[in-house]
Amino acid sequence: MATYTENYSLTKPSYGELADVAVLNQNMDTVDGLIHSNRTMLAPAFSQTENYAKDDIVEREGNLYRFIVDHAAGNWDATEVEQTTLGEEVSTKGGADVTKTASGNPIEITDGANAPLVKCVTAIQGNQDLHGYDKPWVGGAGKNKLENPLTSQTINYVAYTVNDNGSVLANGTASATSNLVFFENVTPASIGLANGTYILSGCPSGGGSQKYGLRVTLYDSENNATRYTDYGSGATFTIDATVALIRINIFVVEGITINATFYPMIRPSTVQDATYEPYSNICPITAYTEGEIDVRGKNLFDGVWEVGNIDESTGEDSANQYIRRTAPIIINGTSYVISNYNYGDTNNAFSAFCYDVNGAYLGFVRSIVIKVENGNYFGSFTLIQNSHTIRLRQSSSTLGNNSHQQLESGTVPTDYEEYKGVKHTATFSQSIYQGNADFIGGVATCNKIFVELKTLSYGGTSAGGLAWVDITVPASTKLSDILSDRVDITDDGTAAWQSTTPIIQYNSSLNRLRVYGSQALFTTGVYADAQMVYPLSTPTTETITPTNLPIKSLFGYNHIESSTGDMEVEYITEEFQPIIDLIEANSGKHVYSTNEQVVGTWTDGSTIYEKTIMHNNTTWGGTLDTGISDMKDLIYAEWCMTGDLNVVPSVTNTGSFIRCQHNGNGILSLQGGSFDADPGRTWYLTIRYTKSTPTRSLNLTKTAVEEIPDEIKNAEYEEKPDVNEADDDAPTEVDER
Repeated sequence: MATYTENYSLTKPSYGELADVAVLNQNMDTVDGLIHSNRTMLAPAFSQTENYAKDDIVEREGNLYRFIVDHAAGNWDATEVEQTTLGEEVSTKGGADVTKTASGNPIEITDGANAPLVKCVTAIQGNQDLHGYDKPWVGGAGKNKLENPLTSQTINYVAYTVNDNGSVLANGTASATSNLVFFENVTPASIGLANGTYILSGCPSGGGSQKYGLRVTLYDSENNATRYTDYGSGATFTIDATVALIRINIFVVEGITINATFYPMIRPSTVQDATYEPYSNICPITAYTEGEIDVRGKNLFDGVWEVGNIDESTGEDSANQYIRRTAPIIINGTSYVISNYNYGDTNNAFSAFCYDVNGAYLGFVRSIVIKVENGNYFGSFTLIQNSHTIRLRQSSSTLGNNSHQQLESGTVPTDYEEYKGVKHTATFSQSIYQGNADFIGGVATCNKIFVELKTLSYGGTSAGGLAWVDITVPASTKLSDILSDRVDITDDGTAAWQSTTPIIQYNSSLNRLRVYGSQALFTTGVYADAQMVYPLSTPTTETITPTNLPIKSLFGYNHIESSTGDMEVEYITEEFQPIIDLIEANSGKHVYSTNEQVVGTWTDGSTIYEKTIMHNNTTWGGTLDTGISDMKDLIYAEWCMTGDLNVVPSVTNTGSFIRCQHNGNGILSLQGGSFDADPGRTWYLTIRYTKSTPTRSLNLTKTAVEEIPDEIKNAEYEEKPDVNEADDDAPTEVDER
């Protein structure tokens, strides 16, 4: 008696039976169908009308092939593909990580898979530019280190009006030389000027030694004086160990009439920007109201040029109709190359203007050399250390082929890649000074929040020659959690009294911030700013919805940057993505076919078959011969009509009701339906059924890799011989039955 194989229910005749060729042929057809079903579900069949990218996998004549180069529509050349198996793909990639992590800002990865990121969290950290100082109040937190402690007054018939921003309007005719003194013979350290080189600026244009000016006088220990005077173009001076005292003043010479505004400023010589900035002894902390993730390919330049120049001394915009400049471009590293394919202008040079993470100008790289390589132009250059963003300047208004300009990391240009950039922006409902934003999880967390920026001046509570002002702070505040020593504080309940500088003390037991100073300081207008960021006892969270979801890596090279701080991302690698795509694209896939296929198992263990039949009768009715003579039970039927009238079944439309009845031997009776078929319409009937031959089959709708037997995954198949080729050496077989 015949038995059946365990996995695919192939008929195995017993030794006492005559082998039935029909049974053997059915076994062969079943095996062939199973193998083909597995192959076609694992990869699409090769089509000469399709374009394929490198690493795409296709099925052809029962085998899997991987393209090793990009392939245009048409038949393939043997050098374009390599044969593979699913088992080989899994085993060769099994040692590799499906995902990888990267951190920093910006992040550069070279094996992106053009797939959604698994994780993308960016830190939110308020920035405070200390302008080179270790504390925000030393010599002023901003670039202007010259505090103006003066009040409006008249000296020798020149009226000096002190404005809120620290500027001084001088108006009148001097009856004698008029001197408005900011500081008279004080130590540089007492007014916040550490050793270093500075630039004095702010005198109105037209000054002179016999007119008016803004002056710094330095005295050594022997009281020898050296003067540095700004007459409208600035003056540079140096504070070192030989300087004992300093005097700063505005002067108007006797007989000179003036009506002009001084903008007194002392800035470090490293700060090129001469634009006036009011003095501030606490530098504000930058908070964030939104976050942005920018994903770009290897080409960092979007090809957009603006009309105008960039000032080489300040890094600021300036007008010039013959020059072109770019918007800021975030970079990571110092070696970059810009290529200008088919540009044709060897005299056109580029300059890169460099800025740090806070936007401070660092300088520029002049005249990037344009080299010629195979008729194309490119220039490599090294950026200034600590550059975070750059702006490019082009010295010609003839822009050439903009679409083929490429900026990339490295020293040698690679093949041109069109600029690819997608921005993902999320708006926060509150200003966040510290926390993080999870762009994938859709949550922003706020850990710390700003208390206040308060200016204390003219009074306060006084006793014993001291003056103070108290600020109440939240009970959850901890001294150790005040960010970057935003205020000068002690936590021992006492203050180190100084005669010239306010002292700020934090008392944790009283939840109090107290600003101390001599009563004379407060009454003469000296002030102190108290600025704090304190921790929340329970971080607040909010839901965010970034634009352009999902955040996807680009295939290959990626430049990913955040506007708020360091990132941590997890991404799928390009070497594993084709297999993931292959499995996901075919999991649960239902393939309709006019060929009979195995789709499952019925309740009695019988194999369920499926077939789609085209029905070209002029009306839906009568009988239909399916050609399946051994059909046992019809267990499912569905229909549709395509063409100029596209119809599918509707339970509410009795006119579209169709009844299929199996009369035996694969003959169906079709009843109902009010839609006629014509040359522009085609009926399709899909049926599922069992057969009178008792067989069992694997449920092929489950295509997860672990459910595919190793012998199917790893099988390699020889080419089928041509049926017209005869083997001359083969013995002649005679049927002796």
